[in-house]
Amino acid sequence: MNKFIKWHKTYCQRIKGLLNISHYQMYWVCFTKGALLIVLVCMLTGCTSTNKKLETHPTNNLNALEKFWDLLRPIRILNGTGAIEFN
Repeated sequence: MNKFIKWHKTYCQRIKGLLNISHYQMYWVCFTKGALLIVLVCMLTGCTSTNKKLETHPTNNLNALEKFWDLLRPIRILNGTGAIEFN
């Protein structure tokens, strides 16, 4: 690990010398590079703006939610919320 740290320090010093910039300017270059990379990744993996059509059941007769509420009717009555209809 020490060998890698030493290599990285000499690499940064060499780049800093080639570009003729200060240590502070090197921080800003790295910050800008990171910010641009984050923006690029967000643009490439972000949400698409195209609307996708949801596929429906072939019979268009899904009663799953109604069956769910019917199963919960005894619990809703016990809790005092049986008078509320969710249809």
